[in-house]
Amino acid sequence: MAIQRDKRGAPAHIMGPRIILLLSVLALMLIGFVMIYSTSAVITLAKAGTEVAVDPMAETLNQIKFAVAGVILALIIWKFVPVSLWRSNAVWVIWAVAFALLVITAVAGVGDEEWGARRWLMIGSASLQASEFAKIALVLVAARLFTDFREGQYTVLVFFALVGLLVLAPVLIILGPQSDLGTAMICVVVILAVMWLGEVPLRTMLIVIGVVVALGLVGIFGSSYRRDRLMVFMNPWNDGEGGFGTGFQLIHSLYALSGGGLFGVGLGNSHEKYLYLTQADTDFIFAIIGEELGLVGAAVVIALFLLLALLVGTSAYRAANDVRSSSDNTRLGLSLIANSIRATDGTDAVGVADGPEGLALVLTEHLGNGDYETRLYAYQGAIVEEYTRAGTAFTPEKAREIVRSSTFDFTYTDGLLTVHTDQGSTSVALRSVRGGA
Repeated sequence: MAIQRDKRGAPAHIMGPRIILLLSVLALMLIGFVMIYSTSAVITLAKAGTEVAVDPMAETLNQIKFAVAGVILALIIWKFVPVSLWRSNAVWVIWAVAFALLVITAVAGVGDEEWGARRWLMIGSASLQASEFAKIALVLVAARLFTDFREGQYTVLVFFALVGLLVLAPVLIILGPQSDLGTAMICVVVILAVMWLGEVPLRTMLIVIGVVVALGLVGIFGSSYRRDRLMVFMNPWNDGEGGFGTGFQLIHSLYALSGGGLFGVGLGNSHEKYLYLTQADTDFIFAIIGEELGLVGAAVVIALFLLLALLVGTSAYRAANDVRSSSDNTRLGLSLIANSIRATDGTDAVGVADGPEGLALVLTEHLGNGDYETRLYAYQGAIVEEYTRAGTAFTPEKAREIVRSSTFDFTYTDGLLTVHTDQGSTSVALRSVRGGA
């Protein structure tokens, strides 16, 4: 059964979730801009000197600029970057750049160390978080490795060696020198998602997850800094200073969430953002969302993120299924072409004629009641098959589609007929040929 597609060629069951996904992203962006203004404006005014003019919109406008730049870049990639690029050597170049940035950031004196993690690369007055580029590079490389392995390009030993070098090594740099467990875990989750889409057996997935959990526990309890953070998270009032030490931040985030109640204290009316809760405009902005918009507003934000994850996962899974289905249909179509040629391979059975859109491959059968032809030719972006009495006009509207392809060509050399399409080629050894094939 043919897949229903929209005007751009995307399957309908993928285009629908895409629209909802874009709306979810837009909603999260707008909520983010509003909440960033609500928190950053207060912080900006509080930090400004009495004689220094400040713009409370400065941080919000800065975030809007980055968002617009990201949207433009995404549109450029969507419109002008072909999918084939991700199967080219460009993937290795992207990985090399991301890996180099991670190494440079990890070098002492280059990264900007803050809150126990060295994760920012300072370039003049600008800062760059190398791990954000590493996330993208790891997705591309992991997908490429699994695809190549499934196609038989690597042995098991070579595959695991490449995974260790190209995937695990960057994650270990993020976890080790950068001391960024959160980002490392995000990278691991992304890699597990690639494994799931790559149809890795469930048993292997469970083993990998078990190893990841074990390494995560070692990473937490093997570092006094992370262990202390976990203990404070479990009970922030037990930080050794009666809640005024490392638990102070978490306690005030709980105050913010609990103070919001069901519907919140109102947009802009947060109490904790007035310098009681530090990082209120960055890492702890969700606490301010809960305080100003209440449980309902916080639940909406969480629901949007869950919807985003669900749509991305299902769209990727369906797209992967469509690719596999298309690949299966392509192999079937090429097999049908080859079988049609073989079935009529007799004396003077294979020839050519002028079809509706170029040359047609004509396979003639000599039957008791006359000659009949199986005609293979290109028509409206597909290779079609038409079976009719010899000598009659082409009737493509009655033909059967074999495989999608905008081109159809064939060559004959030393008894071997090779048919070429957009989806691949198939060859058949012939006994004799007529008509200049």
